Amino acid sequence: MTLPELSLRFILHHPAVSTIVPTMRRPEHVHANLTVSDGRRLDRALLDELRGHRWNRRPAKGATPPP
Repeated sequence: MTLPELSLRFILHHPAVSTIVPTMRRPEHVHANLTVSDGRRLDRALLDELRGHRWNRRPAKGATPPP
């Protein structure tokens, strides 16, 4: 799986996301991005592995968190 495919599948994995608009420069990119809409989900083991790379952001001291 390519990094762009992984990225798109990861975004589509979230239940609140039904549509994404990726950028494309070449016809090959269009074809590759269309294949992601095949409904195949990322498996649990891969999602667990990706979770280890999560960036837990903390607001700077004194900063107002977003609403």
